[in-house]
Amino acid sequence: MFFVSVMPMVINNTPIFLLQWVSMAVYLTFGLLAEMIMVQLGILVFLLRLKIQKDQLFRLPLNSLLFFT
Repeated sequence: MFFVSVMPMVINNTPIFLLQWVSMAVYLTFGLLAEMIMVQLGILVFLLRLKIQKDQLFRLPLNSLLFFT
């Protein structure tokens, strides 16, 4: 999951990553709790990899909440 988060595809200056497929495999193998934790860590790694600026820091909790729900 972290490998997918660190290497997003950039199409038209928009980073795209296929975390859903890895998330599904983790869910089916280890269960819901492990999948939720791995997705949160994957999103955190992805946003840190993008090196967001200070005015975009609202994305950390917003994306975390979005993927958690």
